[in-house]
Amino acid sequence: MDLPSYFRKNIHKYISYGDSIVIALSGGPDSTALLCLLNSIKKEYGLKLYAAHFNHMLRARASYSDALFAEKLCRSMSVPFFAGKKDIRALSVKKKGGVEKIARVERYRFLLKCAGSAKAGKIAAGHNLDDNAETVLMRLLTGSGIAGLSGIAQRRDIFPGEFGLKLKDGAPRFFTVIRPLSGAPKAEILKFLKDNRIKFAVDGTNGVNIYTRNKLRNRLIPAIEKEFNPGVKHTLAATGAILSAEDDYMEKAAMAAFSDCVVAGGDRAEINLDAFLKYHEALRRRVAMAALKSVLKSGRKAGYDAVETVLESASNRSTRQLPEGFLCSVNGSRLVIARACAPAEQKGVRVNLQDGKNVFFGGYEFSFEPSARKGRPKFGGADIACVDLDKLRLPLTVRHRHRGEK
Repeated sequence: MDLPSYFRKNIHKYISYGDSIVIALSGGPDSTALLCLLNSIKKEYGLKLYAAHFNHMLRARASYSDALFAEKLCRSMSVPFFAGKKDIRALSVKKKGGVEKIARVERYRFLLKCAGSAKAGKIAAGHNLDDNAETVLMRLLTGSGIAGLSGIAQRRDIFPGEFGLKLKDGAPRFFTVIRPLSGAPKAEILKFLKDNRIKFAVDGTNGVNIYTRNKLRNRLIPAIEKEFNPGVKHTLAATGAILSAEDDYMEKAAMAAFSDCVVAGGDRAEINLDAFLKYHEALRRRVAMAALKSVLKSGRKAGYDAVETVLESASNRSTRQLPEGFLCSVNGSRLVIARACAPAEQKGVRVNLQDGKNVFFGGYEFSFEPSARKGRPKFGGADIACVDLDKLRLPLTVRHRHRGEK
């Protein structure tokens, strides 16, 4: 593959004449090659190019060297340059989150701010075929649906609200992230830079096997190439492309089904069970997920377990607990996902220890069993509590927590 020829042949899939584009420039080989290639067609396509470098402050002096290199490179091409930084390690400790995840969020927040300031509708990233293969394999190993196994999208619309940003008036309503090098092998990118004597920054942490992606890149994939399939990167990337197309088709079908059987607004979503249960299970899962995302504050909580809870509630017409205090229950021919509790549940449910009957409240089932056993009780799990019956004030009531209680 000749990288410039590949780039010119495929770039029309990502850009239009007169586009304003912010390039995510780390200074590494991929983003450096992307900047050079886009700059080579700038006049031909009437492009307005900007570059944005985000310093994660993870590699001490080397991080600042990369920032200086990126700025110098842009100055040599007369490309306007944005620079930002944040102490990701300190932030991960404060927020009790993973370094990689927080770095990604903060990086995208910065890129969106830059694109908003430049009034640029597109953000170009330098992901390549190897990155895509690693992503597919990583998600396969850690667990994912078809959307995750699709790998890194060649282009994706992204809204500021996804990262909790509010941009100034005049900024684009949404941005399109493009990856023009997503089908190019890493080796071809390095060859292009070497042949044209283009310098780039080297991230020393890429060779340190403390992150999952590094372990895949440096250990697992080379082992697979050696023992099983020399072309595993192309195989994984091709699989991701196939699944991406199928996921797109399924998502369109799911949105049509959602419009047909779901009414959602505010803290409530209602699903027409007659229409819902006629769909294939695969579509029901996607419709249930879309309904959950329409009411939950955190879309990540609309995962496998929550979707299974909705499907179970629909099939056996039971009441089930969902994340963020939501309940899933059946009311006639409708499955209702709502935060509000029924009046009877708000008042609480009286417990009669004499009849031994279980109590249903808030989507849960509670059982009570008096015991004559003396001494320190043995707990059977996180869902069992033992209390001293002599110190309780009867009758007992199961209700929601009042302020000040725990």
